[in-house]
Amino acid sequence: MSRSTRTASRERFAAIVIGLLLAAALAAPHGASAEVGLEDTAPIISNGVVTPGSVPYTGDQVRIDVDIEDDFGVFMAYAAVYGPEGIVENVLLIPSRISESGVGGTYSGIFNAPPNYTDSAVNYGVEIQATDTNGGTDYELIGGFEVEAQPQFDEAPRVTDPVIEPAELPAGGGNVTIRAGAGDNRGVSSVYATVTLPDGSTTEVTMEPLSCCDFEGTLTVPPNTGTVPQRYSIEVIAVDDIGQTGSANAGFVTVAPPPPTGNLALERSSIAFGAVKLGHRLGQSLGLRNTGPKSSAPIEGTIVVSGDAFSLSGTTHFRLKPGQSKSYRVEFQPSGLGPQAGTATILPDSATEPDIAVPLSGAGVPRLE
Repeated sequence: MSRSTRTASRERFAAIVIGLLLAAALAAPHGASAEVGLEDTAPIISNGVVTPGSVPYTGDQVRIDVDIEDDFGVFMAYAAVYGPEGIVENVLLIPSRISESGVGGTYSGIFNAPPNYTDSAVNYGVEIQATDTNGGTDYELIGGFEVEAQPQFDEAPRVTDPVIEPAELPAGGGNVTIRAGAGDNRGVSSVYATVTLPDGSTTEVTMEPLSCCDFEGTLTVPPNTGTVPQRYSIEVIAVDDIGQTGSANAGFVTVAPPPPTGNLALERSSIAFGAVKLGHRLGQSLGLRNTGPKSSAPIEGTIVVSGDAFSLSGTTHFRLKPGQSKSYRVEFQPSGLGPQAGTATILPDSATEPDIAVPLSGAGVPRLE
């Protein structure tokens, strides 16, 4: 704003204020500037606040709040914002809260701070002027704010708002999306994430631009086969066109350990049927039990019986929760005279549970006539 423009602005604002004051004076009772028996004092200005105290070099809105009280009522309030070369703008303040007395309250206004394209910060001061209905006026300097200097060309790039989703994975691992904003006054040449693995080694994930300032990459996390959680630390790094770097910590990805496995126990390690007459059938039970802790997963599997003379009665599949037991009937029907052998094999579905073989034996003897 030029000096002549600022002068004209001040004159127009002053003319408006004078006109409003004259109108108020003409509206007041003739020969009286206040109610009879009451003392007329100037407005009281307090609790002035200017927020924020600093705005970026591109400019931004600044809010002005102040409490004003008067014994007869506030007629007008405004804020004069002063820059390095004098007054910049007069901001009309309007009531945002009425006091209990009804003759004052909190007055607020917005000043649009202009950009600062210089190498130094620009400071502004804020002065409040309040006028009551009888023409009494008070002034109060309540503080100020600054507009930051324009960044210099040798500044490092900025990384903002890094996000990782999801931050927690099940034991099977999975894909994690890494997002972040990045900017530089010269230009960003690349953005990547450095991932520190649980063993202390590192790997890099390239992040592709979604827009001018937003980048995204994908980290594939392997399954956790251990007994404790695995943690991956992630840092996002931006590089500008002259090789300078800026970074921000994105946090951690935690991979849960697999649930404890069950423990399959058998009630007997072998089954001997003894001598069985030809044409007869004898059955014995084979008991299974999951002795794992309550937090462990169920054990599932299949029972397979080999040997022509041996068979399994009923279903061959089992599923045992922790503490649960189940019995299966293994039968022997001699296929001929003499000793005969077979095997009942328990085949758990989990690769961590070994197969269990139960030897089966019996002998066929002649049937008495």
